[in-house]
Amino acid sequence: MATRDTAKRYVARGSAASPAAPREWRLHQDGAASGPRNMALDHALAETLEDGVAVLRLYEWTEPTVSLGRNEPGRELWGAGSLRHAAFRFVRRPTGGRAVLHRAELTYAAVLPERAFGGPRAAYAAVNEALVEGLRLLGIGVTLAGASPALRPDAGPCFDAPAEGEVTVDGGKLVGSAQARLHGALLQHGAILIEDDQTALGPTSAARPLRGLLESVTVPDVRDAVEEGFRKRFTEARWRQADHDVRALEAADRWASDRYDDDRWTWRR
Repeated sequence: MATRDTAKRYVARGSAASPAAPREWRLHQDGAASGPRNMALDHALAETLEDGVAVLRLYEWTEPTVSLGRNEPGRELWGAGSLRHAAFRFVRRPTGGRAVLHRAELTYAAVLPERAFGGPRAAYAAVNEALVEGLRLLGIGVTLAGASPALRPDAGPCFDAPAEGEVTVDGGKLVGSAQARLHGALLQHGAILIEDDQTALGPTSAARPLRGLLESVTVPDVRDAVEEGFRKRFTEARWRQADHDVRALEAADRWASDRYDDDRWTWRR
């Protein structure tokens, strides 16, 4: 997913004991929801984030849905009249990047204070390091992509090429991520491919889904691995599993109604 709205530049890992590190991580193991609901809840968690707290949310989608980057020219690429438009539901993310088909994957969302670990670039690197820690527990040799030219929002599907700092394996892209500042917080979310459904959007030669690397892997396997990777990377913080509080749920209802379930937002470009 990553583009200019993403803290793309990979930087060296800072001290795990940094005073800017969140004191507590809250884990939300959510089920499946619609595209508008998922985007609204990610946004709401950023809006309602408490001081010193970070959030990890892991979730799925109730139906095949294409999420568009905030500034992606969706009408031109995927709008009415396109065969692809008829096949899937569409939603526009609050973050940047390019189109992703959410069908055979697990989505993560990490919400952190804006200055966590020194700012957006360092936080982007730290979250991707946590993903690497977790996915290696599945027995695959994932790494972080090196330097590469910035990709334009109209460059085609997200999984057509890895962006700098994204999680890769054998040079291909396993996780597509994007980040944005919202309400004084950082929201970073992304798709962890389990099967390669991205070809429905066009050429995606860079995609490296887990089912092509492992004999068998399930969504619960990936959930457990990602959770453990985050716990290992952010050992300085307290961890607790949490339910969404009333403020976040009310904010999600508002964002779904006012933005993410509104075609004027989805097809704004």
